[in-house]
Amino acid sequence: MTPIVKQRLVGAAVLLALAIVFWPIIFVQPTVDTPLRLSQAATPPEIDEAPLASPKSSRADIESVYVAPAVDPEQQADADLATALADDNAAEVTLSEGISDLPNAKEIDPAVTRSEPPEAVKLDTAGFVESWVLQVAAVKDRERALKLVAALKAKGYEAFTREVIRSKEALWRVQIGPKLERAKLVSIKARIDQSFGVNAAILRYEQ
Repeated sequence: MTPIVKQRLVGAAVLLALAIVFWPIIFVQPTVDTPLRLSQAATPPEIDEAPLASPKSSRADIESVYVAPAVDPEQQADADLATALADDNAAEVTLSEGISDLPNAKEIDPAVTRSEPPEAVKLDTAGFVESWVLQVAAVKDRERALKLVAALKAKGYEAFTREVIRSKEALWRVQIGPKLERAKLVSIKARIDQSFGVNAAILRYEQ
């Protein structure tokens, strides 16, 4: 192949390459992209901010037919007097010493295998289960009552406190229970009386 032929072939190849590159630029019609149109956002829904009505309580309907368990008010008043703790420092020291000397609940009422079935659960005339509590103390200070409850619970006793209003004054009763068998509280009462210097009372549990 002569040099002239080679030069012509190279020239033809260059022209062909240029044609491939510039053909779309010169002869192809450019496309015009459709502009993106954003539609207006929808109007947000209105939120009803009116306060919701309180749910209807059936408390009034229940209280109109509710019959409280039969509790002897005179017996409860006597128990409050017999278990009233003085507010002086000497009484507080006696109480602290009594709690320290009080044995754990499991020592007084250990779990044993029964040879006889427990007493049948009794209902009063209003249909309430007859259960019993041991009133340990009656104090005028809530913090003192809670402290005594915590100390009794630490010893394993099922203690709780209940607030009552007597002669326009608040009184907190500290009680142990409730138990379905009254006899379960008799042995506990003896140790409570000995440790706290009170006359603990076994009373009907007010549900």
